[in-house]
Amino acid sequence: MVSEWGPQMCCFHPKALDDLHNKGKHMALEQFLSNRVDSEDDEYKAALVKNLAMRLAELHEVNEFNNKQAAEQALRLYQTLMDKYSRPSAVSILVVPFIYKLFRELPARHEESKDAAIREFMKWRRGTDYSNDAHYNRLVERIGEVFEIIRHPFLAILRETGIYKG
Repeated sequence: MVSEWGPQMCCFHPKALDDLHNKGKHMALEQFLSNRVDSEDDEYKAALVKNLAMRLAELHEVNEFNNKQAAEQALRLYQTLMDKYSRPSAVSILVVPFIYKLFRELPARHEESKDAAIREFMKWRRGTDYSNDAHYNRLVERIGEVFEIIRHPFLAILRETGIYKG
């Protein structure tokens, strides 16, 4: 497994991490058992399997942390981009440009920023992608929550007037 990545690079879909572990475990046991006679005591094999299981538990913790960090970084990118696009302007005191910005421009910018955030998240990911990805789904959900706050008409008016900084 070390040949694939080190712990600092561990940012996998949880199932991909398990798949990689199973592959590495199989290879380690195959190599270990190839030099043994069938009649030898299997306490060493049991110890190896136990050590590999402990290592997997450690890697799951690192993987969870790295996935959360990647999602947070992607969300920060989204927020930075959307803050830039929703920055107050003098033209926004006019109703028509404000409505255009709120209902036409921001949704388009939202999609661009969302795509950039997802690319950022996936840049950190290693291994096979699977459906039902809790980290990815939570990122998309949080992006949606942030966008609903940004495009809320009352908060948008307060932001345009400089009263609300959120």
